[in-house]
Amino acid sequence: MGYTPVGLKEKIMEMYPEIIQHGIVMGLDFNEELGSYVVTLRKGARMLTTHIEKKDADECMDGIKCLYIGVQIGQFMENFGQKTTPKVDISVLECADKPVSVDNEGYLVNYHDWNEKVAAAMAAKEGITKLTKEQLDILKFIRNHYEQFNYFPVVKAVCRDLHQGKNCVSEQFISPMLAWKLAGLPKPDAVVVNLLEHNEPPT
Repeated sequence: MGYTPVGLKEKIMEMYPEIIQHGIVMGLDFNEELGSYVVTLRKGARMLTTHIEKKDADECMDGIKCLYIGVQIGQFMENFGQKTTPKVDISVLECADKPVSVDNEGYLVNYHDWNEKVAAAMAAKEGITKLTKEQLDILKFIRNHYEQFNYFPVVKAVCRDLHQGKNCVSEQFISPMLAWKLAGLPKPDAVVVNLLEHNEPPT
């Protein structure tokens, strides 16, 4: 399909008018080395950088979906306090080196409390008796990506970059949702849950 980064940018902004409505400045360029489009979203001093794979960009231009970038736009706007956070029950998880707080569903309350021992204690609550090196590599990759791009990486990219099997996340953790939790990431909203579990937005 023939289109330019400018055309793709215009299509995304057409499909997601909230970008303009919330005063977000969007940039988009094609990165030859990565073979994907690099999208930047800015508002004030805050910035989010993410990628759109060529296949996803093609579907976006066909008007099929721009789901992955749409989810990130939503999360980016949430960072500005567009939505209120509901009250949750907090409990303490006893780890080998320190106690940490988790919510009533087992998600880490403070993202920065995470380390390998905390991950092991969280995994034990989920029925995983011991985290393997391969599992820890996946969790660390997810955390590093989240810290850099403020979002969960494309699942297939995790396995490719770590040189593991193409379904490594599901094979190692049953589902990407469990990997998200054990990596200590904030509790995802309904859109992210559906994207990770079903690759579709909520109905």
